[in-house]
Amino acid sequence: MLSIVLGDGFATRNQDDWSNTVQEEVRLSAYPLALWFASSWWRLRWEPLPLEASPTLAWRMAHEMAAAGYGYVWPQIIFASDGDTIQIASLQSKPESKESVHYLADRYIAIDAQTFEREIDAFIDSTSARLRARLERATGLQALWGEVKEERRDPILSNERRLEATLGFDPDECPSDILDLFKRLMPQAGSSAIGEIAPACATEDPGKSIRDILEIAETGDLIGNVSDELKPERYRVDSSIPAWECGWQLARKLRMELGLKEAPVSDDKLCELVGLPKDKMLSLEVHSKRRPIGLSIRDGSTSEFKHIFRKRRLTGRRFELSRFICEYLATGANDRWLPSTDAKTARQKIQRSFAAEFLCPIDAIKSYAGGDYSDDSIEDAANYFSVAPLAIQTQLVNNKILPPSTINELGWFAKYLEPEAIS
Repeated sequence: MLSIVLGDGFATRNQDDWSNTVQEEVRLSAYPLALWFASSWWRLRWEPLPLEASPTLAWRMAHEMAAAGYGYVWPQIIFASDGDTIQIASLQSKPESKESVHYLADRYIAIDAQTFEREIDAFIDSTSARLRARLERATGLQALWGEVKEERRDPILSNERRLEATLGFDPDECPSDILDLFKRLMPQAGSSAIGEIAPACATEDPGKSIRDILEIAETGDLIGNVSDELKPERYRVDSSIPAWECGWQLARKLRMELGLKEAPVSDDKLCELVGLPKDKMLSLEVHSKRRPIGLSIRDGSTSEFKHIFRKRRLTGRRFELSRFICEYLATGANDRWLPSTDAKTARQKIQRSFAAEFLCPIDAIKSYAGGDYSDDSIEDAANYFSVAPLAIQTQLVNNKILPPSTINELGWFAKYLEPEAIS
């Protein structure tokens, strides 16, 4: 009898048609579940939500509990990592389902990665111990779990497994030439920068994606020199709070330091902070090819950066520069590359939350809108703060003024996430 608890409720709450009862536990086999956790461990721990709204079969096999198989009716529980936390969604069985067990819980929780590791380790270890006590021979679980534990203890192998997972590969399945590209890039870009770039390359052709990134890194749109007003030593990323809240707090603190109150951030002020000439920023030639990421590259240990923009519109470039400011304040000097991507990692969530609150703080939006959150009002507010309407909508969703359904960029997973996860 297995029970799975998410927060203060049971994800295994179910109605058994055979016994005609509702119960919190369900009769399943621990062995295939432990085997699935062990075989998917690296991807569960490190791989974020897919870039595309519809996940591939390979992603679902590594992240949906139903893949444990063996003929059992598993609860539909989905796991996705942002690096710092594991997001877990439990979905009710469909009403038209003909299965003998109907799961009744729609639940969502985000737990810190250490808690996830501790609970999964304990479950696999207890299952393995039970098998040793009941059987005189070893099973595939003990061998597989022993490998995973050994890999986790080895720093070099652990980093390689993490890289494979964020690229969307099972252990030892990533082509060696792709791994070599990332390994050669690490001294140039920085290890944590590689951790952000890899999820953006989890495409049908990861090799092409990373080669495209290397190609744009050789170009350069504008050169800037960060203002002395931006002092990284005054800012700290608090990993104990949600990523969106961390970005929000950093933006609030910077706006207070700059004395902006509720005023919009002008083009003049934004360019001054990053040391860019306003006329060049406004007249920047639109690149013809869509770029996979935005990128700022530090010139050695100086405060000079080369900025490679991804967005073509001015509002998009303003948002990218704000994300760069967040990266500069929150990231150590060891990273020369500061990427901004669409990946759902904690670092990218911090960037997006920071940029939204820095350019269009929620209190200022509410004052400007005066309670009117119609499409026309959102459009007017976007023009006033010089941002895209989506930035205003996201702020309103994240602060629970509009429902999550307003933004559906996560597609099938959106309704099961807290609004802040959309950032």
